[in-house]
Amino acid sequence: YDECNPASNIHIQDCGTGATCTNEIGTYSCQCATGYTGIPPSCTAITVYPPLYFVNDEDADLVKWLMVGVVVYLGICFLATFFILILICKTLNSAGKYIAEEDEISMGRVSAIATPQYAEREAMREYYR
Repeated sequence: YDECNPASNIHIQDCGTGATCTNEIGTYSCQCATGYTGIPPSCTAITVYPPLYFVNDEDADLVKWLMVGVVVYLGICFLATFFILILICKTLNSAGKYIAEEDEISMGRVSAIATPQYAEREAMREYYR
């Protein structure tokens, strides 16, 4: 009698999905089919994800250093932009302000050409006493 393929519902096999039934004398045995793992009737499909790319170590190192270079370049660009914006803001903030020190002339020694010469006169000497 074939235990794996019964004629009636009396001898329904219990191998489950993903298993193969082997008929033996007076009984049957179950084994998970190829591509399945576990113990029947709980066979589950083996999920194998093949690698997407096969990359050698030299190419992986090249990609790593290229990415490091791009990150460093973007960081430098960010910092340069940040400093330029700070300079622009400082320039715009100080554009409308009057700073007296910038407009004053340093009064060092004044030349004789710019200074009038006063001579003391007898008539004026009595006036200022």
